[in-house]
Amino acid sequence: MLRNLLIAITKAFKWFVGWPRPVLVPKFKTGCEVWYSTSRYDEEAEGGAAIGTVEIVKVDRAAEEINYLIKTKPHGAVWRKESQLQPCASANKE
Repeated sequence: MLRNLLIAITKAFKWFVGWPRPVLVPKFKTGCEVWYSTSRYDEEAEGGAAIGTVEIVKVDRAAEEINYLIKTKPHGAVWRKESQLQPCASANKE
């Protein structure tokens, strides 16, 4: 019983101070070409895709997610979550 009480106190302390926090590592770096979802409203919806270049990587530790600013090919830019991106294989590689 004392053991269970100590485990509960330890868990409460870790939750209270926010320890340990996960280390978020971006999958893509600045300058990488990626395929991104063109769907604006529902990330699970099937829609079109386009190619863009990663310009900014934003790590949000509070929300535990990584967001990317993607520069679109013709002009403009969009923010996308890591789950909405796929690596773009270059056609020049053999």
